[in-house]
Amino acid sequence: MLSKKLRTLFNYSKRLFPPKNMSAAVELNRRFEDERQREYLGVYKPVNKILPLVSVSVATYQHINYIKRCIEGILMQKTSFPIEIIIGDDGSEDGTTEICKDYARQYPNLIRLFIRDRKTSQYYENGKFICRFNGVWCRMSCRGKYIAWCEGDDYWTDPLKLQEQVDFLERNTKYVVCHHSFSIQDENGNEVSSYYPPNNFDFTPKQLASGAFMKTNTLLFRNVELNYPTKALMIANGDTYLIAQLAKYGYAKYLPDILPSVYTIHKGGIWSPLDNNKKLYKQIETFEVIKENIPYRLKREVNKTLFNLYFIRFNTERNSRSKFKNVLDLLMLFKKYPFLLIKEVLNKALK
Repeated sequence: MLSKKLRTLFNYSKRLFPPKNMSAAVELNRRFEDERQREYLGVYKPVNKILPLVSVSVATYQHINYIKRCIEGILMQKTSFPIEIIIGDDGSEDGTTEICKDYARQYPNLIRLFIRDRKTSQYYENGKFICRFNGVWCRMSCRGKYIAWCEGDDYWTDPLKLQEQVDFLERNTKYVVCHHSFSIQDENGNEVSSYYPPNNFDFTPKQLASGAFMKTNTLLFRNVELNYPTKALMIANGDTYLIAQLAKYGYAKYLPDILPSVYTIHKGGIWSPLDNNKKLYKQIETFEVIKENIPYRLKREVNKTLFNLYFIRFNTERNSRSKFKNVLDLLMLFKKYPFLLIKEVLNKALK
């Protein structure tokens, strides 16, 4: 009994006097314990008393022009099972928070809303911004067997989306995730492009680890354990990292009969406004982190993706010093895979 009290006191003291130079990964979990107590309208709502089969994760910030259609696209889902909607508003100041509150009051049987304080949802070291926690906290709050993902500026168009995806995963245990088609719209609602892959557009675990192309708002995946070290929290391509983590658990299936969801590109986005060169460098950073957090059986595929990205960077880099560094990166990358390096170079040369 005494030892239990001492452990409780010790854990409490760590929260009162946290050690200096704590990593983002440690802070992610430490602060999450406090965030769970700040659920809007409390933890005794009808939605908190059910065990959902599906949790829908919605991270939002400054999405006043988009959040209504996002939430309505989730509310229109026709399912034979209970769901919960996890909304994390990261301190919006444009009216998004008020809209989310209205929906939370109207649907206490479906919505769990978290209104973040950016002093805790943003992580800084020595005054320098490192990463944000809101999106990961949303997924950490999910209690369902399955997780669906729809950011606050995206939306769904098919009322049977969740039902069809759950039916498939319930029948096919070797698959960890399923996805469907999507369209891309600008901030005025004009379609920029659409994506309708062939019906056999499935992915093996190796393909998932090496950069499978699936939009977040098309995914339904099993609520498996995901690893979020500090470096993973700092990368821009969090969705690519998550998909690579899913590769440890199974395959991905494309479902062609679901109507396309809508992915919105606008100036307030994190990824869309970047130029191609910045996107390339951030993709390299992402796969460097994936390589460190993937089983050995999948590292070879990640290294192949890194080689292709380094090759593109070498061809587009004009600075001679950077080109030389890029060659060193390639040699270091494939010191364990010399035959793979030769094969990839020959493939490039023969194209």
